[in-house]
Amino acid sequence: MNVTLTRDSINMGDDGDAPHFADVDVPNDATWGQLLEAVNATRYHHISAGSQTVWKVEMGLTSPKPIGAVVRYDELCYVIAPETPVTELFPDGREWLHFLHVSGEPSAIRDELLAGESD
Repeated sequence: MNVTLTRDSINMGDDGDAPHFADVDVPNDATWGQLLEAVNATRYHHISAGSQTVWKVEMGLTSPKPIGAVVRYDELCYVIAPETPVTELFPDGREWLHFLHVSGEPSAIRDELLAGESD
């Protein structure tokens, strides 16, 4: 399965590469956790904006996009259970993740999302 990745630009210098498309391949039976580990291995979101760059991982092309995780280069906080099969997350066959730049601690943002306190 091929998953398309996009991410926000985080500064003016980063805008030169926008919209930051990339692809990652995972087995068709991959789980959500395996997909995010594969993305992490590519260092896609490990950009030089300081070690505190935090991303909400939006899934699919629907609106509003569901948030599946909150990540930083050294921390991965799941909103959706990591053992969830990826095929259940992209029922329309559009495998797409967007990394939305946010501020805060990943675990606190995840807890707010799980409590329904954040958008």
